[in-house]
Amino acid sequence: IQGQLAITGAEICYFIVYMGDKNSIFIEEIKADKDIWNTVMLPKLIDFYVNCIAPNIIENRPGRGLQCKDPPSIIEAQNALRTKKEQTKQKRQE
Repeated sequence: IQGQLAITGAEICYFIVYMGDKNSIFIEEIKADKDIWNTVMLPKLIDFYVNCIAPNIIENRPGRGLQCKDPPSIIEAQNALRTKKEQTKQKRQE
């Protein structure tokens, strides 16, 4: 929601959940948080675009029928997660 508020320039939105029952509706007013957008979300989105999306567009990998390539940071994170899962599995078997 913060991303949508930032992109549209809106200051406020309403998050509404209707559960189908009589008078069963939840409404929450959400205000734009420019600090979170600028310091947390936007830098991650820029990093993702620069390191994941743009290289695959530049190399035209999808257009050549090739699978998109992950940057080293993602491959390292995947390997670390795989190692952690294997260690947890081994501990449970002991």
